Amino acid sequence: PRSSQPDAQEDNVTMSRTTQTMHSCQTCCSDAWLLLKDLADEIVACLDDLCSVLKDMKENLEGMSCSTCCGKGARLREATFQFFTHVHISCINVATASTLHVQVDDVQFFVSKARDDLEKVATSKKSLALQALESKILTAVQSEYRKFFECAHLPSIFLRMYTTRCTFVSALRFSVFIPSTMTAMLFAVDLHAAAALAVLFFQATGGALAQNVDPRCVTSGTGEQLGRLLAIGTATVIVGVVPSMTLVQLHQRDFITVDSHEHPDWRRSLRLWRAQDCFIYITATLLLAFCTLYNLAFIANVTDQDGKSWCICVVTAMGQTILGVPLLMTLLMLTGARLTRSSAQVQSDLRIWFLCEEEGERYIDDSTVTTATPVSSSRRPPKSRWTSRRRKRELSQQHAARSSQLASKL
Repeated sequence: PRSSQPDAQEDNVTMSRTTQTMHSCQTCCSDAWLLLKDLADEIVACLDDLCSVLKDMKENLEGMSCSTCCGKGARLREATFQFFTHVHISCINVATASTLHVQVDDVQFFVSKARDDLEKVATSKKSLALQALESKILTAVQSEYRKFFECAHLPSIFLRMYTTRCTFVSALRFSVFIPSTMTAMLFAVDLHAAAALAVLFFQATGGALAQNVDPRCVTSGTGEQLGRLLAIGTATVIVGVVPSMTLVQLHQRDFITVDSHEHPDWRRSLRLWRAQDCFIYITATLLLAFCTLYNLAFIANVTDQDGKSWCICVVTAMGQTILGVPLLMTLLMLTGARLTRSSAQVQSDLRIWFLCEEEGERYIDDSTVTTATPVSSSRRPPKSRWTSRRRKRELSQQHAARSSQLASKL
């Protein structure tokens, strides 16, 4: 009798461990199935969006060709004004993100959300923290809008736009949609993948080429060798971002309105987001480990000259990622914005977009709107790059219906 009691306790412990293991396996399988199902839904939604984009492009091209043939370029002029309006909006959003030390996606989302809240009646409760953040971003973006057209602030705006476009700096900024740890890891994946691709593109001198190779294929001059290394570095930058771009598509964040934390939709969303983040972290860690081992093995088995050539390719890729591309994008956007700053239509849309309306703007009287709301041609639904494609499609449909309703009131 005395020996049977410890045996019973051991059996209970074993059964408890078995139950926990089975529960863990069941949870992992359920999360994997949920992740695969969501991935399939996103692929279907992506194909649907692609078909819609192609259809819209065809209709726009047909309309533009018809307008050109008829001698009317109104649609082309309207498209040009909308393009430069979006350039101004992007410049102001980027400068605001640098001022508040947040991601530019947060600024774009909360400005669109503030605009959307103004045009409709709020029927659900809002988070006080999000309201405070939205108010802070809206105040900052309005201040940046007023300073954007002053030449005295141009150097400061250029520097802030560059720091926001530079992934090395923006990866460490706060965002409500993605943690800084994941952003920094994805940036590291870009750099290590580019270095590993440089190994694949690189051909070590002194035996890598065949003996009967065409003499024109051998780079003898310093200029030819440097140009070859720069070309390899540029190609690795373009191809090296594919792994991180693929992983980014799995990270999704949407704002969900529920009654309590025990709501099935909220619990399902949390499970899905945790599964997505776990998959991204595990895959990114494996990629970093593989690329690091691959690069170290290459450096350890090549000559000093080949190692220096590889370092030139890697430094070129890093320079283009950190300096070249952000500087080029900043110069192009800021130049386009400064050249079209005197357009009355662009300034009118900007005042409406950033809720800096003045007297004389167009207003509508809608029974579903609590206050008179000005109409902007640059209206966009409140969505970010981290919003799921299904949610983006729903928002686009609601936005189209809302635009038709507002257009009928004019």
